[in-house]
Amino acid sequence: MGVEGVSQSATARTQGISPATVRRWLERAARHAQAFFDVLTCNVEPEELQADEVRGYTWDKESRQFVFAVIEVTSRLWLSREVGTRSKRNCRMLMRDARKRCKMHGPRVLIVTDPFKFYAPEIRKTWGNTCVHVESGKIIRRNRVVRVRDRLVTGTPAQLEEARARCQDSKKLNTAYIERLNLVIRRSLSCMHRRTDSAAKNRTRLTEAIDLLRCYYNFIRPHGALKFGREVRTPAQQAGLVTRRLSFRDIFMAFRPMARVPWIGDEIVRKAWMGRVACVGNNS
Repeated sequence: MGVEGVSQSATARTQGISPATVRRWLERAARHAQAFFDVLTCNVEPEELQADEVRGYTWDKESRQFVFAVIEVTSRLWLSREVGTRSKRNCRMLMRDARKRCKMHGPRVLIVTDPFKFYAPEIRKTWGNTCVHVESGKIIRRNRVVRVRDRLVTGTPAQLEEARARCQDSKKLNTAYIERLNLVIRRSLSCMHRRTDSAAKNRTRLTEAIDLLRCYYNFIRPHGALKFGREVRTPAQQAGLVTRRLSFRDIFMAFRPMARVPWIGDEIVRKAWMGRVACVGNNS
């Protein structure tokens, strides 16, 4: 219920339990979701990345919080997130996290962002010559997009055309996929609604809600754009991280001592996970 737009107070009322219990469950679930995502999301083969930020809300209206996100367009995988102010540091942390989760060697990656001033220097420092960075800016008049300006920041026109030729979804340079993810974030969390009385208390609570939603979006929720015949895949399936659609039970039970995780796609990651939970079982 927490990742489908239902507030904590409404969850407590419908389930007949205390709001403090709901808060405690969500805290534990967010910790598990973050740990699970950190281990499984590695060696991703990106073709096109899009980055953007969406404004969040806390009880203190003076301290605006933003949710930075990076999506891998081909698999629709929500790759990285950062919660905080719209600052240079958070852009740096976002790009470092995205770079860490991708393979170190491979063809140049196309990265598309808006013209926010801190993206370009941080992408250049983090990705170097392994990417082609384009800024896509929109000119809006009377609430309508009248023109789109694309500016090549990193790379050459020949490298840009080579990177675009590998992209399977984007016929034109755009930020449509990350904007769609922003809409999912906005509608899936009650604390992200524009007119809400369920704003997160602080940055930590907002980060917990985002971590839980990211795990749900990547591993549990089928994506409508990833439909192959009768099969509808999750972004993690499409990226090769897992072999089937998971549930919250699969994710939480994976932390048991000697847990079996045959649905992990990468054999090296699967063996590392089984060794990790075996050590937990021996220590307990």
